[in-house]
Amino acid sequence: MSGFGYTIDTARSLKIEEVFPYNAFSQLLGNLESLEVSKIKDQYVECLTNKTQQKVSVSMILRNLKQVRIDYCKNLKVVFQMEEVEENEAPLLSNLKILRLQRLPDLSCIWELPTQHVRLESLVELTILHCPRLKSLFSLSLAQSLILLEKLEIIYCPKLKQIVTELEGDEGETSPTINSRTSLSFPKLTKLYISTCDGLEYIFPAQHVKLESLVVLTIKKCPRLKSLFSLSLAQSLVQLKCLDISYCDEMKQIVTELEGDEGEISPTINSHNSLCFPELGDVSISNCYGLEYIFPTSMSPQGLQDLTLNVEACSQLKQVFRVAKDRVGNDSMLQHQQFLGSLSSFSVKRCPLLTDLVVHLEAKKASIK
Repeated sequence: MSGFGYTIDTARSLKIEEVFPYNAFSQLLGNLESLEVSKIKDQYVECLTNKTQQKVSVSMILRNLKQVRIDYCKNLKVVFQMEEVEENEAPLLSNLKILRLQRLPDLSCIWELPTQHVRLESLVELTILHCPRLKSLFSLSLAQSLILLEKLEIIYCPKLKQIVTELEGDEGETSPTINSRTSLSFPKLTKLYISTCDGLEYIFPAQHVKLESLVVLTIKKCPRLKSLFSLSLAQSLVQLKCLDISYCDEMKQIVTELEGDEGEISPTINSHNSLCFPELGDVSISNCYGLEYIFPTSMSPQGLQDLTLNVEACSQLKQVFRVAKDRVGNDSMLQHQQFLGSLSSFSVKRCPLLTDLVVHLEAKKASIK
């Protein structure tokens, strides 16, 4: 144990390994701001529930916490848990800035709290590593409070189906609060890294989402993911500089612009809302065997400047810039020509179906294998 400060009454930080003496430190928990726990064999969650806390209320503990790090507690199923909260209670977890959960093989849920009393308005960094039974991270209401989140990292959560869930109740019905007017914004999120999430079907729910501060996006080994962005989400990516996608077997498109079974272009796509990635400088895509094109029809000719594009082992890739079906011959060639100044460097390997070679060959630096 370490970090107790000068006296046990004024300690703000607690680091525990292997054994947690609940009763000996119950008076300390009311002042606790930083908690680091590792290698606890029993259910560590017991120390943060109202079943064991008699001297200090759990709500007080959850209000004061600023940092929580938990590593290799093999029986832990829930991190934050409370059954009842007084109506006049201050928001829970409103001061939490950093949450890191790592190697928790039994973790199925992070928060079992009345969501109307929880605000994650101070959370800046969230890291989830090797939590194979975790199925979701946030309800919609929790996600809407993430106004300061800057970094989100998720690695090896094979049961994770969605980051923000749209469903409520045992029947799996869509929440009535989700509709076409509902927006979800992560105004400070700059880095998003997701790897080895075999069950991930989508990253964000269907309603309008904005990521206007996102700079780096890395997606690896998410074989069930079919696309990354809705059109409206893609339009908010004005700060995106680096996009790295690999081993997403079922991904057919990066930006969804199709509607219906016939695959028709959405009528909402026109010259007034075409895509523009003004800061995008580095795109790397590999081993996405279902990907048919990279940039959609709605891409603006001014939307990419000095782009470095590396593509490898995308066996179904036919076009870099998707051409609308009604554009043929010279019209199609003209559309390609409009993008030539954008590609400063292009490298392609093992993409046997690629057809728009005119774009590649006229890039400043082109490598085709």
